[in-house]
Amino acid sequence: MASATVHFSHPSPSLFTFPPNNDPQTLPPPIPGSTLSAPPFAIDPSWYNAALDVRVPITIAAVYAVTVTLINQINRRAGK
Repeated sequence: MASATVHFSHPSPSLFTFPPNNDPQTLPPPIPGSTLSAPPFAIDPSWYNAALDVRVPITIAAVYAVTVTLINQINRRAGK
């Protein structure tokens, strides 16, 4: 009776690079008025692609966390 074997190995270090370097180019923004969900004004493609960068939501989350922490400290000192 044959038995199954399992081999473990370390994953490739390229899987752990941040941010990933080989992201595909995003689709261009929709043309205004082309569909119901399209924006009512034109968006510059460079701004559109920059807003979709992975660093944008991470930065927003970090700023939010720091702001909430500071405001909580102020409220705690004021006894609120």
